This record gives sequence, structure tokens and C-alpha cells, in this order.
Amino acid sequence: TFLTHSPEEAIEALVAVLTSQRGRETESASAVPEKTFEFMGSVARLQSDSSYIWEATEYRHEAHLKMLDAFEATLSRFADDAHLHGIFHRMISVVTKINPWAAVWRQVLAVGIRHPKTVGKSLSELAWAVPILTGLDTSQLAGEFVRAVFAELDAGARLKIERAILSIPTTVPADKVDTARRIRDCLLGCIPIVLATTSEAQSILT
Repeated sequence: TFLTHSPEEAIEALVAVLTSQRGRETESASAVPEKTFEFMGSVARLQSDSSYIWEATEYRHEAHLKMLDAFEATLSRFADDAHLHGIFHRMISVVTKINPWAAVWRQVLAVGIRHPKTVGKSLSELAWAVPILTGLDTSQLAGEFVRAVFAELDAGARLKIERAILSIPTTVPADKVDTARRIRDCLLGCIPIVLATTSEAQSILT
């Protein structure tokens, strides 16, 4: 497929279609500032796009939804086969380099959730990326991702996840602290209490 043989061009096309789709929306989520985070040695971007709403539709006939479905299906196929993990990581590298849209990061998280013992572990940095953890479009899936991969990670990675989640209330203005605390507590609830490593996390969970 095009995604297999020319992933950069295919993902560029997907990003272009999503950008065009957002441009047609009357209330663009792009009013929310773009966030950045460290991922796989690069600076990745996250732009809200309301995909947590329109991704839920069962009617997948629009071009951007068909392309997102094809992207996720291709990622999943590569994740299923250890011999294809090199292509999987090549695609993730392209996403990191050129994609800002939350809809695409949602697909990446979804694949990680389904394959926690393999590619999910390699995507673990997403579990301590605060913009991913707190983004309107990605927070729920990020929690599911944390739940799926936490037990598969070493103590150092688990600690990074806990510290990132615990830091969330400190990353927002004073008038949003209560909301940030609720997000923090929901995300901490995705960590098995027996695996929690910090006393702060343990006290919130008990």
C-alpha cells in the first residue's frame, strides 16, 4: 500500500487533508494553542482538532475518516508482526516530524493500547508527555494507554509517568487548577495501586 511503501508522502497527505478539514470548520479547535513535547529524540507537536467528538462517529465515509482508519489499520498490521516493527517505527518517526493533529496521535495511542507488550512499550514516552495526558482530544486515550502499558515498563519509566501526572496541576493557571486536579486524579486511577511508586500517588489512590 501507499502507507507501506511511501509512508512520508502518505502521512503528509493525511495531515494535509486534516488541515483542510479543520479549515472548513466554523469553530476551529486551532484556537487552542499548539503544544509541544519531547518524543523519540525529537520535538513533537499537538494541535487540538475536536477529534474526540468527530472520531466517535460510526459513519466513516468522509475522506479524512477513511484515511485515519487506513492509517490505524496499517499501524496495527505492522504492530502485529515483529518483522515489520522497523516500518512501524519509520511511520511513527514521520508522524513525529510532520504531524500536529490530535486525531493522528489518537490513532497512535490506540495501537499502543492494543499492543502493550511490543510497540506499546516503545511508545511509552507518550505516557509522560503532559500535552498528551491533558489534551482535550487525547486525555482519555492517554489514560487507557497508561493502564495498558504501565505494568510492562521498568521502574524508571513508571516513575516518569507518575511524576508527569502529578505535575499536571502545576502546569495551568490558577483558575484551572481544580480541573487539572480532576484530570490528574483520573489518570492516576489508571495506575495499579500496587505498582504506584511515589508516596504522593499512593496517597491519592488510597
